[in-house]
Amino acid sequence: MKQSAINHRLSEAYKKYDAITPKVCSGCGRGGKIMHHSHIISQKRCKEIGKPELIFRKTEIGYNFVYDCIECHAIWEAVKNPAWKYLHNIFYRNDMLKMFDPDGYTIRIGLVNNKEIRL
Repeated sequence: MKQSAINHRLSEAYKKYDAITPKVCSGCGRGGKIMHHSHIISQKRCKEIGKPELIFRKTEIGYNFVYDCIECHAIWEAVKNPAWKYLHNIFYRNDMLKMFDPDGYTIRIGLVNNKEIRL
């Protein structure tokens, strides 16, 4: 699938998502901040695992992206930082990973469990 097609479909998906989703951070639950669309399984990873449609298509459990503030997005991206386990929507994020990227889920859990957790 060409990147231009992905970009077009993603833009349409963002519009649908924005129309039904309150502008509140899915990670911390706070509003009044600048929100970004944050992919649970990164766009790069979706392509690597042969599932580019996850970038834009709504699945049976929802979209592969959420609203995150800058802080919560950074927490999610820092795979080795165990703080991601405490994001408000961690169960949704984990379900998405388990269903569509089980290897990514195993890697994420393994990195945290082999490390002492200090918050």
